[in-house]
Amino acid sequence: MAKIEWANGLLGPEPRWSSEPDIDLIAAIIDERLNCGGPGGVTISPFASGCFNKLYKIDFLDSSIPACLLRVTLPAYPKYKTESEVATLRWLQRHTTIPVPEVLAFESSSRTDLGYEWILMKMLPGKPLSQCWGALSLEQKERIIKKIANYHYQLLQRENAQSKIGSLQLPHTESSKQDQHTRESVVGAMVHMPFIFGEHADSTIQRGPYDSISAWYRAWLIELALIEDKIRLTWDDCEGLEQSGKHLANGKALKELILEHTTLNDAAPTFLTHHDLHHGNILIDDAGNITGLVDWEFTLFAPKYRAFSTPKFLRSDFRDEEPVADEYPDASPGQDTEWEKPMKNLVNMRGKNNDRYGEDYFDWETTQLRRLYWEELDRLCPRTEDEEVADDLLLNFELAVDGCMDFWTQGITSSWVREMLESEKGPAKRTSKRAAAMKEHRRGNMSNGAGNTVGSEEHMDEKFVEQTANAKKTLLGMCGTEATGVKVGR
Repeated sequence: MAKIEWANGLLGPEPRWSSEPDIDLIAAIIDERLNCGGPGGVTISPFASGCFNKLYKIDFLDSSIPACLLRVTLPAYPKYKTESEVATLRWLQRHTTIPVPEVLAFESSSRTDLGYEWILMKMLPGKPLSQCWGALSLEQKERIIKKIANYHYQLLQRENAQSKIGSLQLPHTESSKQDQHTRESVVGAMVHMPFIFGEHADSTIQRGPYDSISAWYRAWLIELALIEDKIRLTWDDCEGLEQSGKHLANGKALKELILEHTTLNDAAPTFLTHHDLHHGNILIDDAGNITGLVDWEFTLFAPKYRAFSTPKFLRSDFRDEEPVADEYPDASPGQDTEWEKPMKNLVNMRGKNNDRYGEDYFDWETTQLRRLYWEELDRLCPRTEDEEVADDLLLNFELAVDGCMDFWTQGITSSWVREMLESEKGPAKRTSKRAAAMKEHRRGNMSNGAGNTVGSEEHMDEKFVEQTANAKKTLLGMCGTEATGVKVGR
């Protein structure tokens, strides 16, 4: 049975494969599940790989059988991650017109000959936007944008809402997996990257489903605090200990905000969203029509504020003025143009050999397309001003929780938290100005970029950083036993 090996990467822990999946065993699995005339009836070739997965393309000697993909996955949150992705794909096929891969078979245990969990699915036609976005016409891009907005609209329909926060899981059943295929999926334990990555892999925090945003955020903060406490033991210098103290103080301050903001404790309908919709996860045909949205692992049913954030493929720095190619000099012969390699398929360089021009053009075009996306989503899913303010506030809360104990973002988070705590207005009203500003950033209408930021970097007041021990004690005690249980079950 395979295990994840974690290595120290440039930006933190990175998963490693302890062994490569055996191609002969994969062939035997395909023959067993699809009865394709023996293991020799297929050709297996590496197709793609991601953080936790390796994809293999399955071509059949019998040309009447369409190609398939086998997604072999590391045991991150064993059983639950694989079954959640299967449940999500089947739910999407039942309740939406979003084109997603059809699951043919799966194995959610790594206690098999292959030693890994896997999903076998039909291969969708088309190629990813990451290979052709720059070659598409503006009309084709606009059509894609409107279609993506329509898909998000389908996910926000009342009949598709759930009552809890978590990930879809296959239904409880003692019968066969075929019966699981015909029964409706249920919202269960949360398959959430912050709960399973790196030091969090062995977490014993209760993972849901949660009845409220408050319960989810508090469990998240406790998980972060427990890991921070472990990391503190490795520090042997005052600077590291001071930084850790700031992280924990951020958590304490956020706890106070969460308790103060009563609406976080309210039950609310939840909706499914794709959190990782970058160019590589959108497939199109030669005419520019969408043929698939892929990679639905780690998707959650969460309150609707999550649906009102910019998809990854539409995020960029803000630029409202179209760059003029003639104003950019061509790169000198032999000049390093490393930027072009990952971006060359995303931008029509118009014969210009200048990285800066490519970056500026990409930012300008994406700014215009981002506006179109929000215009279309606002038309399909109109919200009142109060609803927009409330949604943006909740998005800020999540970003603050996610970044409160991160070295790179804790300063930004502390500024936002302090501003919220020190405001003389009530928590429901105090954020209208910031939420409006965030909306403008998000939609590409201001020059501070389109990322969903929670504030600007400021130096923390000394009074804001309290004693680390007291901060840790408060943070760990803020939920009682609700989020400190050791059960990881559904």
